[in-house]
Amino acid sequence: MRRTFALCCATFLCAVITTATIARGASPDDAKRLAKAAAVTFDYDNRKQVVANSLSLKSPEGLSLEKITLKPDGEAHIPLLLTLPSKRNGPVPLVVLLHGLGGNKRQLVDLYARRLAEKGIATAAFDLDGHGERKTAENDFRQKLGRGNLLAVGLSISRNVVDGRRVIDYAATRDELDSVKTAVMGYSLGSCIGCMLANAEPRVIGLVMNAGGTSRQLLASINRNSAAAAFARMYRPMVHAPGISPRPVLMINGSRDRVFPPADARLLFAALDKPKEIRWYNTGHRLSARAADDGALWLEKLLLADKAVERSRPSQ
Repeated sequence: MRRTFALCCATFLCAVITTATIARGASPDDAKRLAKAAAVTFDYDNRKQVVANSLSLKSPEGLSLEKITLKPDGEAHIPLLLTLPSKRNGPVPLVVLLHGLGGNKRQLVDLYARRLAEKGIATAAFDLDGHGERKTAENDFRQKLGRGNLLAVGLSISRNVVDGRRVIDYAATRDELDSVKTAVMGYSLGSCIGCMLANAEPRVIGLVMNAGGTSRQLLASINRNSAAAAFARMYRPMVHAPGISPRPVLMINGSRDRVFPPADARLLFAALDKPKEIRWYNTGHRLSARAADDGALWLEKLLLADKAVERSRPSQ
């Protein structure tokens, strides 16, 4: 209850700053300052002990898969799948995976875990609030969104960003992981949350957004002069995007996507500062294997730069 009240106060304050900044026309420096102010929405007490229960699962060849339940003091449990490359020479980098609306933690594990493990990179995927193992009759994110309950949606998104930070806290306790090399990859809704997580969490060194963007339809619906609209503005990825720089961002989008059409993707891309890149594929909202391969390769170059250079050199 205290966290909810504190979050509402912090968000309302940031929303006032947002409204004032937008009203006078934001310069690039204004946008960065606003992104910093918005990141306060996702502050948390990192002194709280995180207890983890772990269970090894039967894994495909080349992978080591663990089902983990993180239990931060006084907060909801976080169901997590950690995938490690079977062959490791010391600690390996980590990519935090954030699934899409209505999905679960297996969604991106199935798509990316093997691709990244083959390159020597671990992945950690957790169920977003109101999804997967965390979905109940009382806590269903899709229902909150469908009913237009902006307060509940905002609090749920905030919980997801803080949970992402908790996962990175946990990674720092694992000897197998090089927590200094942590990136984030999201899909659809997970891309939006990943944008906020990267802004709020300085330990994230890069971000891949699959099939993400800023919904112009949603912008129109919340762009009214009301307290709820001011609150909702703080959960627009466009507000957080300028704060990610100088860390690199890759956007992967389908030219036939109807959920986040190209115009929506370009809107978010324009809000990002450099270094940034957007790649287009002849797909809809569900991206192709080629797009997944390209995303994994981009992460390899980011997280394993020295090894990638060595592999690219011709043999003598």
